[in-house]
Amino acid sequence: MDLFNKTVLGLFVMLSINGYTQKAYIGGTENLPVINANSHELLNTIYGFSSQLRWLQSSSDHSTIYGGTVFYQTVLNLYKIDAASDEIIIQKPVQWTVLDLEISDDDQFLFHHNGTSVFRVDANSLETIDSIYTGKVLVYIEYFDNNTIYAASTERIYKLDYFTHSITDSIVLGTFQNPAEMALNADQTKLFIYKSSTPLTLWVADLATMTIENTVSLSGMIGSSGDLILSPDGNYLYVTSTGSTILNGSIRVLNT
Repeated sequence: MDLFNKTVLGLFVMLSINGYTQKAYIGGTENLPVINANSHELLNTIYGFSSQLRWLQSSSDHSTIYGGTVFYQTVLNLYKIDAASDEIIIQKPVQWTVLDLEISDDDQFLFHHNGTSVFRVDANSLETIDSIYTGKVLVYIEYFDNNTIYAASTERIYKLDYFTHSITDSIVLGTFQNPAEMALNADQTKLFIYKSSTPLTLWVADLATMTIENTVSLSGMIGSSGDLILSPDGNYLYVTSTGSTILNGSIRVLNT
């Protein structure tokens, strides 16, 4: 099975079976349209979300969709959705807002942050298990293993450890060099870090030394930083940029 998920800044998740994409879930509003990924026809619309739904993720067996509501509404929630029936199974209130959402490789945990703390959540019940308060302004997180998360903040990437519930190390990017989206390579030895501002740049960090080992210029890409998507075989990194009402975005494919 192949799965590309959390593309387009967390707004989009596609389910594929035996290499053929079947359904696409399009977040970004208080409803969740379900699209036939082949014919582009609307299959269903899921209602009942408390505010704008973002940061969609899928379980590895493609049976469950997870999402979180964002922005400052009265009620904010995590949601668990059955992908067969397209029905909401669990709705669980959360503190503040859901910013970024990661799922563990074994489907046991979800991780999300609210700007300063990173929460570890039981993926079955959506109950919050524990959290790490960083005291930093966080923008994105990247799952490494069930006890380790990398969190992007101002001028640094922080390594968070759930055994000690603390920051244990950091990657220094430099003054005014702020990160955006991140992605790990296939063997989890390197962390790709997207610069949040122009000129668009990709940093490659060595996780053994927690240092930047390479800087890749993305000159020619249009717009602002978008998403990083590793191909299922681990050989390619898809780098997207977002456009505006005037400019279209762009996609670049890099060898890892």
